[in-house]
Amino acid sequence: MAGGIARVRSGWSKFRELLPLLTSRALPLSTKGRVYQACVHSVMMYGSETWPVRPENMCCMEKNDMRMIQWMCN
Repeated sequence: MAGGIARVRSGWSKFRELLPLLTSRALPLSTKGRVYQACVHSVMMYGSETWPVRPENMCCMEKNDMRMIQWMCN
């Protein structure tokens, strides 16, 4: 479980770094989605080919993924 938590923390760190851009009303949602996918989501999934993704890790990452997306949309 520690690997999944570390990935989620890395994702939140990158999300907070990009927060002004991702919550800007000036950018269209499609652009925010591409930035999110390229930066935040890729950070969370980095190295997933080399570590086993357990169902509980995947569930934790998906929950946090949805929280970040909801934050961007509000």
